[in-house]
Amino acid sequence: MTNKTLWNNTLVGILAVAVVGCNSDDNEVTYTDSVSYDLAATNGEWQAGFADYPVGGEDEWELTATENAEYTLATGAIGNGYLLHSYNRSDDTQMYISRKIDGLIPHTHYDVAYNIQIASNVNDLCMGIGGAPHSVTVKASLTTEKPEKTVDSIDHYRLTMDTGSQIQGGLDAQSLGNIGLSTLEDCDPSSPIYGLKNFDNAENLFEVTSDENGELWLTLLTDSGFEGPSSIYFTKAAVSFTQSDKSVDGFTVDLDFSKPQSSVTSLFYDYPAGREFEWELTAEPQETVTLEEGGDVTGYLLHSYNRSDDTGMLLNTPVKGLAANTSYTGVFKATLATNVNNMCFGIGGAPHSVYVKSGLSVEEPKAIRVENDEHYRINIDLGNNMQEGVNGLTLGDIGSETLADCDPGSTLFDLKSFDSEMLEKTFRITTDDSGILYFSLGTDSGFEGPTTVLFTDASVSFKRVE
Repeated sequence: MTNKTLWNNTLVGILAVAVVGCNSDDNEVTYTDSVSYDLAATNGEWQAGFADYPVGGEDEWELTATENAEYTLATGAIGNGYLLHSYNRSDDTQMYISRKIDGLIPHTHYDVAYNIQIASNVNDLCMGIGGAPHSVTVKASLTTEKPEKTVDSIDHYRLTMDTGSQIQGGLDAQSLGNIGLSTLEDCDPSSPIYGLKNFDNAENLFEVTSDENGELWLTLLTDSGFEGPSSIYFTKAAVSFTQSDKSVDGFTVDLDFSKPQSSVTSLFYDYPAGREFEWELTAEPQETVTLEEGGDVTGYLLHSYNRSDDTGMLLNTPVKGLAANTSYTGVFKATLATNVNNMCFGIGGAPHSVYVKSGLSVEEPKAIRVENDEHYRINIDLGNNMQEGVNGLTLGDIGSETLADCDPGSTLFDLKSFDSEMLEKTFRITTDDSGILYFSLGTDSGFEGPTTVLFTDASVSFKRVE
């Protein structure tokens, strides 16, 4: 479906996509295939809100939401949209509008295409004392629960869904781009002259599973990285739903780290708080290293200097499309580039005594602090060093059989692959109500020294347990 088709379809489109039953008159049941909204003329269908600001700060933050508000284009033409305005004063203030979408197939996993249009009044190359006026990210979200606000421990309002922070998306929201427009000349965020900007996610579709009623909540939002005023109008929104190729019986998630992986995040654990610089903690996506046998390879580089602790380095990504409250087995595969031989030894142990871990968890992996412990730990159980845990398997160590060098600072690497099935290791996990799991991949060090690895690819294959 083209953008033009979506924009021209100003009413909710309901198309027949499946027959799931018949009533007494043998009428077919049809489901929503796409929706399209013209926000130039709304009548209370959307609910507006704000988050990431202090309780009682509504006036100081200038929080304003007005439907059917007018704006002026550079051509002099007048348009209408849903106006959201705030003055971000040091926090990453969020502005949003939400509405329910119904008529989807219940308990069905979808690939979702967004087409969103806004009216913005700032150029995309401007700078300011509090950041760039265009450093406001537009995001789109679909959730089974209605977006709500809660108050956190520092008396700030937060959304009850994971939208990410500023330019980063989250589990429940996708980042689509910033509000800057190259066609505008003005850098003044209070300019009365606007231009239209379109966003889509055609290269990276969003995934979501409908609830038991075939309903989802659509939220359009902005996340500000500019310490100043921002005024934007949401003018049009279209969402297209396609039943996912994923099966609740089983599927494979493949990660190619030579390409951008927006859903993958990194973390480090088992190191002293406040000593990140001394531990040389480094995570660099799409880095390139040289292979000893010739040629280069690109992947996700992780580096740390383990100084007496068993430092862990981890990549993780959410996996959607699994059935809720269902047991699965997982098979893990990974390839990394390593720069140490598997027969070397040193004062701090063997440079190759760094163990590759992979696993799954219901909880999102996070580095946490626990009482009376001055170190960062991880909230899931991957096991310690070569040992395995509830949430992870040990796939082997990083030592190469062919590299000549024992120096963990070597600039020449060798590729090494890992496969839990070849090791005849079985991993089993049960999903919760969300049907979402987190796929983890990383290392756990038993070497008191520097370690550099570059993950090139990884996969997890699911099979439903009958």
